[in-house]
Amino acid sequence: MNDNNYPHTGWYIQAEDDDVCKEYCYHFSSFNPNFVEWDERTTRKGKQECFTGLIYVGRPYQTAVDVTERRNLVYCFRSLLSRDQKGNLIAGIYFKVKANGDEFTVFFQSMGKQRIKMKFSDFLQAKINKDLLDKLSVCNDQLNLPKNKLLNIIQRTGQILRDEPFIQQTLDIDRCINLVSADN
Repeated sequence: MNDNNYPHTGWYIQAEDDDVCKEYCYHFSSFNPNFVEWDERTTRKGKQECFTGLIYVGRPYQTAVDVTERRNLVYCFRSLLSRDQKGNLIAGIYFKVKANGDEFTVFFQSMGKQRIKMKFSDFLQAKINKDLLDKLSVCNDQLNLPKNKLLNIIQRTGQILRDEPFIQQTLDIDRCINLVSADN
């Protein structure tokens, strides 16, 4: 990675979709070689947002899920995605962790790509809207999850997002990572 030879050659386009371009760049942290800094640059309607996350690499690689869990420990954009063999997105959910955050986006293939904004709180009710459950079921199947697993994940996530002290602590850690990475 330090030599910047392929495949670690600086910034590369991770995704381009309509009016959004996401670029990534990975490099070892100058503060601690047990971490890789993951820089992300998102350009949306001409406006650019930057983000830096940390990936702990001080332990041997075990599984893709293990690496994803370590990366996502302090990453405030969460996603669960399914891709085809060429890496194209098929289905998934995503959301930003933020104070009083309740919204997430679900997307799946059904007569073209469907992208729908939903609320975690709608899935914490005693009676859940059948139309929402049907859409979630299509996404669940395209994520290759066991029946109702996505619903369970969304309900547990909705409960976690209600834990205000935990969310604030997560946001504080994320802010500290951004401050440290801005000093480079």
